[in-house]
Amino acid sequence: ANAWRAGATALAAQRWPGLLHLNALKEIDAPEARDILIAAVRDRRVGRQSERYVALRSLIRRHDPRLPDLLVDLVRDRAELVRSAVEAAITYGDARLLPALRRIAAAPKTPPGSRADAQRAIEAIERRALPSSSTG
Repeated sequence: ANAWRAGATALAAQRWPGLLHLNALKEIDAPEARDILIAAVRDRRVGRQSERYVALRSLIRRHDPRLPDLLVDLVRDRAELVRSAVEAAITYGDARLLPALRRIAAAPKTPPGSRADAQRAIEAIERRALPSSSTG
């Protein structure tokens, strides 16, 4: 089993060197590691989709305070990563995302799953924006 894992890791390192490094960074919670993950999410070059996805998921897991700003940029992105950004907006998004999320929800070319996710994110953000009705 270890020999197979080593072989698979070596193959992954050859085919996706950035992805292997980003997977390693998932285990390191340091400012430098987070900066690299932010840069990876923002890398829009062709062929970087997997790296962007891994980096975004790592930042979501860490509740990085820059996540809302990053999501504002990502929901405008035309890549497949938009769906992950919209899903993250359900939990971490703020009102700045609403215009872009409404465009995603209303666009005729938006896939139904992404449209539903955008609508759920809109509803979640609007709920968070409401003043708390609890009395102390």
